[in-house]
Amino acid sequence: MRTPLIVLVAAVVCVAPVAATRAFAGQEQAPAQAEVISFAQKPPAQTTKPKPKTPKLPVGFRFFGAVESMSMAASSTFEAQGGSSMVLGYGAGAEVLNIWHKLFLRVGYSTSSVEGTRGFVINGDFVSNGIPLKLGVQNFELGAGWRSYLKKHPSIAWYIAGGLNIGTNSQESPDPEPGDNDSKSGNGFAGTVGFEFALQKKVKNPLFVGVEGAFRSVGGVLGESGGSAGFSESNLGGFSIRGLVGMRIKK
Repeated sequence: MRTPLIVLVAAVVCVAPVAATRAFAGQEQAPAQAEVISFAQKPPAQTTKPKPKTPKLPVGFRFFGAVESMSMAASSTFEAQGGSSMVLGYGAGAEVLNIWHKLFLRVGYSTSSVEGTRGFVINGDFVSNGIPLKLGVQNFELGAGWRSYLKKHPSIAWYIAGGLNIGTNSQESPDPEPGDNDSKSGNGFAGTVGFEFALQKKVKNPLFVGVEGAFRSVGGVLGESGGSAGFSESNLGGFSIRGLVGMRIKK
């Protein structure tokens, strides 16, 4: 009986370490396999959604009439011959809106005049000769600008513009001598800042009113004869305030 018992004990002693080693190895492989499975099952990283594109603004049109008061750069000439350096006028214009983003094209025309007398300057003083005179000022503008609406008040728009200004000065008398009635033009610059207020909300083609401040500079038109020569003033430009009324049309 002792011999079989000894054999059995020896077999257990030999097998037990092997089984323990295999069990320990299995425990080490299990977490590694779990990590591999867990890594494989992770959801893909979320990609950032692209920002939505800003909608393209529709091309539109703006038509307006205007009245303006202009303070002339040649203030001494107009005050001496016409009684005031301020001239009143009227005009009209049109714009093509949103040709690229908020860029617009602009064309406008205005005319104004003042009545006085002809004369000449002696030692800085104007001396009238009594001949009636009508001084006219015409401006043709062609330019471009940028326009935007207030976020909290979408019915209000602001804009700036600039471009070419062609200014013309005319002098007319009822019974002129040869060469008295003439006109002269010159090219210059015009810059405008304005605000528009829509009179109708949620309307496709709303009526509006507006106000503008404009600066014009047109040199070399005056200064060749008469009062402007005596005062050495040649610029037909100046600063003006305009009131507008019109309609905006969306395409």
